[in-house]
Amino acid sequence: MFRNTFQKGFLSIFYSIGSKPLLIWDTKVSHGHIKRITDEDSKSLALDIRGVNVINCYITAPADPCTCLGIKLPFMTIIVKNLKKQFSFEVQILDDRNQLRRFRFSNYQKKTRVSNFTTNMPLALNCGWNQIQMNLVDFTRRAYGTNYMETVRITIHANCRLRNIYFSDRLYTDDEKPVAFKFMGKDDEKKKEKEALKKILKEPKKSVVAIETVRPSSPVSHITETAVVNEA
Repeated sequence: MFRNTFQKGFLSIFYSIGSKPLLIWDTKVSHGHIKRITDEDSKSLALDIRGVNVINCYITAPADPCTCLGIKLPFMTIIVKNLKKQFSFEVQILDDRNQLRRFRFSNYQKKTRVSNFTTNMPLALNCGWNQIQMNLVDFTRRAYGTNYMETVRITIHANCRLRNIYFSDRLYTDDEKPVAFKFMGKDDEKKKEKEALKKILKEPKKSVVAIETVRPSSPVSHITETAVVNEA
């Protein structure tokens, strides 16, 4: 799909705010839902993926099972919200031995398990929005002793809230990224700081009156205390 595309910098394959975020994706829903909603924390659109069984509720790219992504960029980033439920995703890659290998990440897996073609890895998520960054070159070398060639397929299972999935040629700081690729968690912190500042500025002003206490006969007799008194 992207093999003949010039790949440098950033390559996005999912953006929840886009006009057609699931254009290259196929979906499967069983006892759950996959829908775009407005997230209450970020105040922006996000794809909500929820299901009773994580295996039977997911999105996968490319939509055509006979097509591969063909993305050669080594760093993959997912911006996802922790819903405090079971969640997993899978990345399928091709190595220099022309073998298909899988990396499966889940928040209910406790130990890393490596077999010939599949690696299961535990995933620790913070509350709220998370930025998951993966060095696929390093993962492939450590797990299989081979060299990463390209990413073939990505599958995101329930339960999560998804904002962005993109690849890059290296890890970038937020200052280097375009707005669409920035980690929204830091933007939320800035908004909270601004709201807290506004709240402080709206509070009634207070006057500070210095009151000298009775000085004890000790070496610390030069210390005075201050009391905050509300205006009448």
